[in-house]
Amino acid sequence: GRGFFTAELRGIAQVLNQPRGRLFQYGCDAVLGDASCGVNLEDSDYSAEALVLDSTGPRVLSLSGAAGFTAGFFAQGTYVFRTGANAGRSGQIKFHRTDAGTATVELWQPLAEEPQRGDRLALRAGCDKQFSTCKAKFGNGANFRGFPHMPGDDFVMSYALQRKSTSKKGS
Repeated sequence: GRGFFTAELRGIAQVLNQPRGRLFQYGCDAVLGDASCGVNLEDSDYSAEALVLDSTGPRVLSLSGAAGFTAGFFAQGTYVFRTGANAGRSGQIKFHRTDAGTATVELWQPLAEEPQRGDRLALRAGCDKQFSTCKAKFGNGANFRGFPHMPGDDFVMSYALQRKSTSKKGS
C-alpha cells in the first residue's frame, strides 16, 4: 500500500489448522464441474448463451436465449459477460425465473456497469449440493460426494414410538 504493508506471522502449530481428509456431511463437498464432480458445464444441457433484453437495476436482468430451461435451473449457478461494458465480469446467480420465453435472473452482487440491450452472457447451471438434485438434474448420483442418508441435527430430537399390535391374543 501507500507507505505501509501487512504481514502475517504463523507458528509451527499452524499446520494443525489445515483441513485433512473429507468431512462427513449431508450435502456434497464437490464443486460443480470440478474433477471430483465430473459434470461438464460446457455441455449445452447445463449452459446457455443469452442476450440481455432489459435490466431492472444493477442486479435483475431479463434475457432471451435461456427459455429452454426450467425455472430455477440457473439459480446458484454462474454467469460471465462476453460483450458490453461488463465483458469478462463473472459472478453468481441468486434466482432464475422463466415467463413466456423470457428468462429473468437476479444476481447476488450488483454489476459495476449497467448492462445494455444486446449484451451477451454465458449462464452455467447451479447446484444445491443435494443428492436428489445430483441424480435428477445432472444424472450424476454415482459421483455424489456427500452422505445423504446420514441423520441430521433434528434426529436427536426424535423419539421412539411403540407400535400397537394388531393381532389378538388367544386366536
